[in-house]
Amino acid sequence: MTVIKDAKEYHTKNLQIAKKFAFMSEMVQKHGCIIVHNGKVISYGFNNMICYGYDTPSHLYSYHAEIDAIGRMKKYSKNFLAHCELYVVRVGYKTDYGMLKNSKPCTNCCNKISKTGIGKIYYSV
Repeated sequence: MTVIKDAKEYHTKNLQIAKKFAFMSEMVQKHGCIIVHNGKVISYGFNNMICYGYDTPSHLYSYHAEIDAIGRMKKYSKNFLAHCELYVVRVGYKTDYGMLKNSKPCTNCCNKISKTGIGKIYYSV
């Protein structure tokens, strides 16, 4: 069991790390995600656009930060992942540039996270 002496500081630090990955996104709504095990980042992701077969706007889709982080992650056992934490943030743009915004994972991302067995999810509000 991991004991966190200063939980607020620990979570704030991880949200700030996820924020750095959000700035890697080229999208207007910038989301960043990290997966942490025992205080160490084991994977990261950010939202981006992907194209399915055609190079037209009607065939471009948003690839969510959570899915990107899960896709980059090595194969771990469910027991290992049960002790992991996923952090996802959205950063503002224009007048509120860099401020954290609500980044509650969508239903599809929640289902994917649940299937991996990741123990805890934290998101910006």
